[in-house]
Amino acid sequence: MKKITRIISAVLCVALVASLAALPVSALSVAPYNSYDYDPYGGATASPLGYTPLKRVNYNDMKVVGGVSSSGVENAFNRPEDMFRYNDKFFIADTGNNRIVELDSELNFVRDYTVFASADGSTSYDLLSPRDVFVKDDEMYVVCNRTIADENGVNFKDGYIVVADMDGTYKRYYGKPEADAIDFRDYEPLTVVVDNSGYLYIRALGVLEGLIILDKHGEFVQYYGANKVVMSFALAIQVMWKKVFGRKSTATTIKAVPTEMSNIFIDPEGFIYTTTSTNTVAADLRLRKLNPVGDNVLAADANAIVSTVYGDRSTMAGTALEDVYVDENEMIAVVDTARSRIFIYDNRSVQLTVFGVGSEQLGGTSYPTAITKYNDYYYVLDQVDGSITIYKPTDYMKKLLIADSYYREGEYVKGEQYWREVLKYNSNFSIAYAAIGKSLLEKEKYQECLAYLKYGQDRTSYSAALAEYRKEYVRDNFYWFVPLIVACGVGLLSGISLAQSALGIKKKKQSIKFK
Repeated sequence: MKKITRIISAVLCVALVASLAALPVSALSVAPYNSYDYDPYGGATASPLGYTPLKRVNYNDMKVVGGVSSSGVENAFNRPEDMFRYNDKFFIADTGNNRIVELDSELNFVRDYTVFASADGSTSYDLLSPRDVFVKDDEMYVVCNRTIADENGVNFKDGYIVVADMDGTYKRYYGKPEADAIDFRDYEPLTVVVDNSGYLYIRALGVLEGLIILDKHGEFVQYYGANKVVMSFALAIQVMWKKVFGRKSTATTIKAVPTEMSNIFIDPEGFIYTTTSTNTVAADLRLRKLNPVGDNVLAADANAIVSTVYGDRSTMAGTALEDVYVDENEMIAVVDTARSRIFIYDNRSVQLTVFGVGSEQLGGTSYPTAITKYNDYYYVLDQVDGSITIYKPTDYMKKLLIADSYYREGEYVKGEQYWREVLKYNSNFSIAYAAIGKSLLEKEKYQECLAYLKYGQDRTSYSAALAEYRKEYVRDNFYWFVPLIVACGVGLLSGISLAQSALGIKKKKQSIKFK
């Protein structure tokens, strides 16, 4: 008996190995994280993986030359803080090594920049502690910071932005803006983006009034897009107290000041996106899209019953959004460094997927500090070890992106088949039901679309479909609907007459009197 059992076990093992060998490689790879969505009520629901890790590339794989890591390893990165893709090249702000590193499309080391010098050598600027790199129209903008001492020997920050062409030849320099509106002593720029008119939008440490706008000549223009002041409970009590007892009634005061932004991004159309890492702003303002006058125009999820939340809704761990990237299809990717996750939204603030985890496994990161996209892959920079993890879309995500593109363009009928494919993967995805319902509404299948619109919580479309369904029902049943109404009217009058007779109620006769 034991011999037979061993034979059966061996056969099963061989069959299992053969079946695994027949599976595609993608089916065998399992990401070290789960994905989830939020339903219209804000509850988390399980979701298929949207992106899975393709590979992790470290400085050895990149063949980095020069630089020393914080632990003393040569030819490595040291606390890199930013990554920017321009065409088919990647630029890394290697902050601890005072340089910008250029990589090719395969993430191989090309060269590094440690100084921008003019062609004649008369002017040069060292790239000291570069915090950010931005490239536009074949010009590279690098945000640098240095500490210097004043005449009294007191140290302060003296940040600057230096611009060069793609060969590292110096073009322009932007120091601390000279304007009456700039009243801070330390100037520490952190991030810069440039619009199509050449205006610089600078995020600086400690500047709560918003982004600093400089023109192409370095002249201060204005502040832009400050976060709204959050009315906390303590601040509300203080305001009420002062109104009742006067301004000098409290010994201590709480300053009502806006919160600093954590990062900025500019899309091809010139819209500025901002993130805020702290929880001192409302959850629906952690991510913003600013128009030219600084107003937030990022639409909230219209089908959501609860308020929109960017990042994680969980109260067990905070969300710290530190970077944002928007592709040409207006897909928004934000990095949550608190939980090492990446959230993907469309331009209607619908969360499409979430991926990533805080771990050293493939697909995990210790401290993701920057994100960009090349072709269909997301590239995430880990500040701790200087590695870049590449994430590829799953088949589910590919269908979802196609379906969502039709939805954003209002082509509901064309996208219906893709949404039905999405539901085969993820039956919890409420927006898919709403999209199919809109398609059926356009096809004038009013009764069928009601159920989909209800599941998708699209109340506006549901009301329109219900009104059309009622009209259709009356129109289709008109041939017997009118006789039924007449019969009901006759029956009602007869019933009233019989009731009056049974109760002995006689109808008074009215006589006509002539004068």
